Amino acid sequence: MRKTVLVVSVLAVIFGLTACKKEAMNMQEGAQVTTEAPSAAPAMAADKVVLRVAKADEVGKEQLCPVMNEKFKVSKVTQVADYKGKSYYFCCAMCPGQFEKNPEKYAK
Repeated sequence: MRKTVLVVSVLAVIFGLTACKKEAMNMQEGAQVTTEAPSAAPAMAADKVVLRVAKADEVGKEQLCPVMNEKFKVSKVTQVADYKGKSYYFCCAMCPGQFEKNPEKYAK
């Protein structure tokens, strides 16, 4: 029984990570993101998470996703969070939501 539970748990984690990776690939292949980068950053509290898409000068740079701890290249549809004066880049569409729930956990 323990082996069955362990195997099912491991498979669930593997499928979850695979789904996130596939989402990142889909985003980098040209999926459309409906939000646009603001032309000027709004005046907000420094500790508030502000989501946006990558700017033209950020595209092509290698970044580390703070949620999945995975390296990837930034594309024009990569989602970015500005938090406490630093930008955090995400490998897939799932990661910004996780970051928003608990930014202190992922901000390093």
